[in-house]
Amino acid sequence: MTNNGSEKSKEKTWRRSSSASDEHILLLRDGWRGFGSFKSFLKEELEVFFGDDDSTRMVSKYDIREEIGHGSFGSVNRCIDVLTGKEYAIKEFSKVQLRKVYGNSRLSHSRCESDSFIYNNDISLYRHIKNNYEENNPFFYIRKEIDIMKKINHRNIVNMIDALDDPNGDSLYIVLEMCEKGVLMDLGMNKTATPYSETECRKWFRDLMLGVEYLHANGICHCDIKPENLLLSKDGTLKITDFSISKMFTRDDSFRKIKGTPAFMAPELCFSDGNIVSGKAADIWSMGITLWCLIFGCLPFYDSDIIKLYNMIKTKEIIIPQYVAPSLKDLFQKILEKIPEKRIKLHDLRKHNWITQDGLDPLITYEENILGSTQNSTCNFDSSSLLKKKN
Repeated sequence: MTNNGSEKSKEKTWRRSSSASDEHILLLRDGWRGFGSFKSFLKEELEVFFGDDDSTRMVSKYDIREEIGHGSFGSVNRCIDVLTGKEYAIKEFSKVQLRKVYGNSRLSHSRCESDSFIYNNDISLYRHIKNNYEENNPFFYIRKEIDIMKKINHRNIVNMIDALDDPNGDSLYIVLEMCEKGVLMDLGMNKTATPYSETECRKWFRDLMLGVEYLHANGICHCDIKPENLLLSKDGTLKITDFSISKMFTRDDSFRKIKGTPAFMAPELCFSDGNIVSGKAADIWSMGITLWCLIFGCLPFYDSDIIKLYNMIKTKEIIIPQYVAPSLKDLFQKILEKIPEKRIKLHDLRKHNWITQDGLDPLITYEENILGSTQNSTCNFDSSSLLKKKN
C-alpha cells in the first residue's frame, strides 16, 4: 500500500471505463459459507478505472497489480483491497473466450444427452444448469467454478473472496486468497524440476490428502490434480486451486467422461470410450503422479505424442529406484495401481506407514477434517441469484 498522500493523488488520476449497471449482481461478500444456505450477501455495482497511462487498474475496490499467472481464459494478478490493505489474487476471464468454449461444450452436451452419453450425475447437473441459469448472464460461463468454491471452506483449498463482472467490458473476475509462495512445482517445457526432500514431500502430500478427502466428502472430484494446481501460502501450507473442470456428484462418483491433464490422467481415462469411471479413483491416481513429481522432479510417464503417452500410462509399469524407502515404494505401488478397483482408497491411504511415519505422526481424524473446516469462512455466493435474470 502506498501512503495516504500518494493514494489521494492517485485517486485523482483514475478515469472511469464502465458505468455501473443494476442489471448485474457484481460483488457479493460478508456472508457465511455453509452448505446450500447463506446468511447474507452484499450487492454492489462494479466500476473499472484506468490510470492515465493505462498501466494500472482499479476493479471495484481492488487495485490491480502485476501478473502472477496466466491461463487459457486470461490472467491472474496480485491485487490489493484499498479499503483494508489486504492482498489477494484476482483471476480474470475473457467473456469472448468463455463463450467460444461454451459454444463447443453446448454442442457436445446436446449430443451427449441424446446419445445417453452423460451418466447419472452429469445428467442431473446438466438439467439443473439448463433449467436454472440464464445463458445471457456472463456468470453463466463460470457457474460451475463459483458453485464449487462457494460450497467449500478448508485450510488446504484456496478460498474465494469475491466474484465481479465488468458489464461493459470483456472481463469477469474471481478474487481469491493470496498464496504468496506460488506454485508448488513448475515442471516447465522440459517436464523436469528440482525434487524436494522426502520430509517436504510428506508434509505437502498430507496437506493434499486432507484437501482431497474434504472435496470427496462434499461431492466434488477435482479432476485436474497436478503440481501446477497446488499453491503454497506464506506459512508453507499447501492449497488446492483451479476447479474449472471439476465434477460435482450426489449419489456416487461415477462418470462417463472426465477431462484432465494427459500426463496426470489415470489409465482408465485413456481411450475410455465412454466407459463409466470413478472420479475419486482418478483423483487418487493424479495424487500419486503428483507425489512422484515432487520426489523425483519428473513425470513417470511422458511422451509428446498423446497416443504414445496414453499407451504408456495404460501398459507400462513404473520403475521405482532401488534407493527409495520400502514404505514409499509400497505407497507408489498402491496409489499407482492401474486397476482402479484395486487402487488404494483415501481411508486406507491416511493410515499408510509412509504418511504417518509408521504410526508416529497420524493425521487428524476424518471427522475433524470434514466437519472442523466449515467454521469461520469469509463469504458465501448463491450462484442461482447471480445467474437469474432480474425481472
